[in-house]
Amino acid sequence: MSQIFIFRTSSDWGRNFIRDQIIHDHTLRQGWGCKGLALAKNGVAVSLDDWKSAFKQYWTESDESIANRFYGLSRMLDIKVGDLIIIPKMPEPRQLVIGEVAEPYSFDESDSLPFDDFRHIFKLRNIKMFGYESNMVARQVSSRFRAYQSPINNVWNDEIQKDIRSLYRGESSTQVKTLENIAEEIITDALNATESSLLKISSSNFEKVIETSLKQEGYVIFGRNQWDGEGGDVDLVANFQLPIFGLACDLNRTILIQVKKKRGSDKHDRHGVEQLVKMAKEYSGADLVLISSADGISEETKKYAAERGVKVMYGRDVLRMIISTQFGV
Repeated sequence: MSQIFIFRTSSDWGRNFIRDQIIHDHTLRQGWGCKGLALAKNGVAVSLDDWKSAFKQYWTESDESIANRFYGLSRMLDIKVGDLIIIPKMPEPRQLVIGEVAEPYSFDESDSLPFDDFRHIFKLRNIKMFGYESNMVARQVSSRFRAYQSPINNVWNDEIQKDIRSLYRGESSTQVKTLENIAEEIITDALNATESSLLKISSSNFEKVIETSLKQEGYVIFGRNQWDGEGGDVDLVANFQLPIFGLACDLNRTILIQVKKKRGSDKHDRHGVEQLVKMAKEYSGADLVLISSADGISEETKKYAAERGVKVMYGRDVLRMIISTQFGV
């Protein structure tokens, strides 16, 4: 599997040049790269002593500092074609770039550069850009940058690697999204996954999912699958003690629930309402609720239910209830 590296580039001097090179030429440039400071020549890595001698022509640093810089930059020689490079704060301060290495390390000896630096280069392909707040994965990835402060950083952590690869598989986005926006996207994804899974289970198991959700919210189930022999039918009979008043005055509600597991539309949605209305005679004052996985309920049935005091929950509202009670979303 390809390796992943985090590149730190200049945040001030030369920044615009580096940014334009990345965006327009797909060339990533690293600093401490004046003429003569190539890390390899003709495919062979240069020695620390040779690099140190060349370095001292431009800057005055201790031998230890130069050695640390040399070994840090030499990590570029480990980067292979196909590896991923992620560049924080590019092209803007709260954005990042991810690209795949198209050509291995090389050193630009040309005289056409605007200044004598940033000659360490990689050619990139399939470049993507993301805002730090463009989605939850981008937030997670960018929040880890603080631990990678060297010019070139290997990413060994499996979890961070997984997040970076997941981000790179997505479409570029520099849009700034609030946590509320992101949460809504997560919920939508969860709804889609939940809908796909629920529609594969049996009707009896769907009823059990609804029952579990109700119990999570404090409902007590004291009846299941009851009918009166005359068309009346309920799947669940629940009791809910009203907060505060319920404790002091024993105030509670009885709810008759008819559960329908349907895919798409339900041509017979009124039937569930009729079953509840007939069964209500057995439970004076009970609340009546039809829960259906159908995408929608006909206007005629909605009107029929409203006239008879039956509450109807269907489609995505049912899925949201399940997700919120089971996963706390």
